[in-house]
Amino acid sequence: MAHSLALLEPALLVGASARGYRESLARGVERYREAGAAVVVDEFLQARWPGYRAALDRALPGAFAQAVADAGTSFERELPGLLGWRFGEAEARRISQPALSVLGGESDALWSRFGETHRLLLAWLPHAEGFVLPGATHFLQLEAPRGLAEGLAAFWARHRLPAGVA
Repeated sequence: MAHSLALLEPALLVGASARGYRESLARGVERYREAGAAVVVDEFLQARWPGYRAALDRALPGAFAQAVADAGTSFERELPGLLGWRFGEAEARRISQPALSVLGGESDALWSRFGETHRLLLAWLPHAEGFVLPGATHFLQLEAPRGLAEGLAAFWARHRLPAGVA
């Protein structure tokens, strides 16, 4: 049970970009098997946050090494699971909770899939609100933590849990 949802550029295979995104993820799984974790983690991060490495090392020292160490979970379990998952308009319309769809202000220019997914969620979810975080790409929480926190706090202030519910 969830009272509300905050969706930060979710990995959904929807809309016109679904096929290309599916193919990209499948290529990533293959690249992981062929080239290894360090190469593929770098490629995935670079595609979602160009020039990521210096900022990532400043914000979370050791994060790249940890991502490489954890790559098996992502490329052997999570991505294959995502490729087999089906979620679309019918499933979205059944979600009755308030939902905040968050888009990085620079994400759509980076990859139009981000903006397309955001727009579809706003159209499909019965109680959706949109929030575009200026100056951020897919790594919203690292690039603009204060702006993201403020946007989330404002959403949750509008959709408080009833008294006595935890």
